[in-house]
Amino acid sequence: MRKIGLTIAVVTAIMAFGGCHRTPEGIIPPHKMADLIIDIHKAEGVVDMDYRDWGNDSSKLLLRDAVYRRHNADQAKVDSSLAYYGRNITDYIKIYDEVISRLEEDIDKSEAMGNQGIQLSIVGDSANAWPLARRIILNSISPSKVISFALQRDENWQNGDSYTWNAKVINARDGIKWLIGAEYADGSLEWNTAESGEGNDAVSIWLQTDSTRDLEKVFGYAVTAPVGNDILYLDSISLVRERVNKRNYSRRSKQQRVTPLPADSVVEKKK
Repeated sequence: MRKIGLTIAVVTAIMAFGGCHRTPEGIIPPHKMADLIIDIHKAEGVVDMDYRDWGNDSSKLLLRDAVYRRHNADQAKVDSSLAYYGRNITDYIKIYDEVISRLEEDIDKSEAMGNQGIQLSIVGDSANAWPLARRIILNSISPSKVISFALQRDENWQNGDSYTWNAKVINARDGIKWLIGAEYADGSLEWNTAESGEGNDAVSIWLQTDSTRDLEKVFGYAVTAPVGNDILYLDSISLVRERVNKRNYSRRSKQQRVTPLPADSVVEKKK
């Protein structure tokens, strides 16, 4: 089980929530903001585990509004609060320290009870295989400006699976370049690219794998460029895997690919 150690900074952050913390009128206070974000994470978990019923936009909106009502908030208040904490990044980090700590406690409890729900996110005909955090914050001093992932084949994979990498981009100063690709056992590669725009945008980049080749790896990266005091948010990140769909399979012809030459061709060329 992954653990996040309690550093002095985190301990200080948690202690800070115990004291008096005044926020402007109309802004959700830090501890209540943490409560709201935790419930949003859990709601997104419901979507991930039952994507067929909750994957459409109207269902997601209903679920989101239900979470907001529970916390006596609406979209305008949440947006104002996120904008405020985006300008006060120290407070935002403190909030997420608490969110991470409390979510890990919930996961530990679920595992202790033998809860198999987490497995639903990686198995099944339609599943979220995203291996990293669902929210990522980047700025000019982040160790890396590239977000990347690589999944090795496991027993749940099937040749011909398709993958859709989704994310909401918030506060981008420049466009972000995205790539998702597949590597096969014979050394061939296949990939798609996309670019999201400035400001707030949503990206969805799709990859159809070859049903006639043995898939070894699915990988991807997003290249960002925050500068100065810019803070870039990637939210609601997912990597949805679905079984082969004959109606969509023809779209694979538009993907870029490299197929290695047969070994005997290489020998002949050297001669």
